[in-house]
Amino acid sequence: MKGLKTATVGKTIKQLRIFVRDRVRRKIVPPIDLSDFKILNEDSDAIYLSWKEINQIYNIDLSDFPSLLPYRDLFVLGCLTMLLQTFCCVIFA
Repeated sequence: MKGLKTATVGKTIKQLRIFVRDRVRRKIVPPIDLSDFKILNEDSDAIYLSWKEINQIYNIDLSDFPSLLPYRDLFVLGCLTMLLQTFCCVIFA
């Protein structure tokens, strides 16, 4: 599948296998050999902040830099709602 990441393709294959197995179990479709449909996977470079780290960022004293307050608040909001940075740039542009 062109343009999709390996993890996305692997997740789609996994969902397809689950769906087909369910249809076979309910006798909606005849048994199908799914052994050729391998679930692809790749290591993720995702980095997460702990609640403690997010709280430390939120409680930083920015009184000397008041222009940074909205950026800090948006960053913390993004962390708490799991928004990707690219979505935040589009939403708040």
